Amino acid sequence: MKQGIDRELYNEAKEKRTKKMIEQIHKKNSKMNSSSDNFDEFIGKKKTFKQKSEKSFRRNQKNFEYDYEEDFYEPEY
Repeated sequence: MKQGIDRELYNEAKEKRTKKMIEQIHKKNSKMNSSSDNFDEFIGKKKTFKQKSEKSFRRNQKNFEYDYEEDFYEPEY
């Protein structure tokens, strides 16, 4: 035996569902707005790196020099 659906109960349940969904969407949007604000603050506080002085390069210049005598690559023409 089929039972008929009570329209009043159905409409009440539907209203509750829509209210709950709207509240969840509102909470989600408010969290996203606050997280974007936090992200902007994070970007503003980003650490800046200082350049190394040339002294460190001069001290280690031998390590950076290219030794042409050890170059084994010879292009074929």
